Amino acid sequence: MNVIKCLLGTVLILALSGCDNSSGDSKEAPVTPEVTPTYETTKVKFRFNLPSSSPVMDTSEFSYDDRGSYGGSVTALICDPMGEQIYLTTYFIKVDENRWDLYFKLKNNGLNIVDGEVGGLGQYKASLEFDNEGNFIRQYPYLISSFDIEYEDLVQTVEFDFYSTPSTSLDFPLNVSLLDVNGCK
Repeated sequence: MNVIKCLLGTVLILALSGCDNSSGDSKEAPVTPEVTPTYETTKVKFRFNLPSSSPVMDTSEFSYDDRGSYGGSVTALICDPMGEQIYLTTYFIKVDENRWDLYFKLKNNGLNIVDGEVGGLGQYKASLEFDNEGNFIRQYPYLISSFDIEYEDLVQTVEFDFYSTPSTSLDFPLNVSLLDVNGCK
C-alpha cells in the first residue's frame, strides 16, 4: 500500500511539473483580427422566359424611360457595401430572332458590363442567345459582371448569372421564375 501511495505521489509530482511553466518561455495568445462583415450583393441569379413572339428592336433607340424601346424589364433590390438596399433594373431587348441584349441600371445610372459590347446609350451591354426551340445556349460575355461600382471608400462588383438555371425564349409572356440575390442584412 505504501508503494502505491509513493507511486501515486510520484505521478502527481510529474504531472504537476509538466504543467509548470517556470522556464519563462510563456507566449501570449495571438490576437484575432476584427472581422468586418460585408453585406453587398456580389451575385444575382436569374431564370425567366423571354417571349419569343416579341418584335426585334433597334438598340440605338433604347431609352430607360421609353417602355416602347425594350421588350421587358425586371427590378430587384440589391445591397451596396454598407448593406443599404438599392434598385437594380435589367432591361431586355430582342435584337435577333434568337438573341436578346441586356442593359442594367443601378439606381438611376447605367451599369456597364466588363467585356460587353457597346450598345444603345453607349453603354456596355450583355447578350443572351437561344436555339430555335427557345432553349438557352449562352450568355456573352461568358461571365457577366459589372465594372467596379465606387462608393466613398468601397468598391463593389456584381456578377449576373443567367447560366446555372437556364432561361428560355418561348412563345409565352415574360415570366421570372427565379431572382436570387446574395448579400444584404
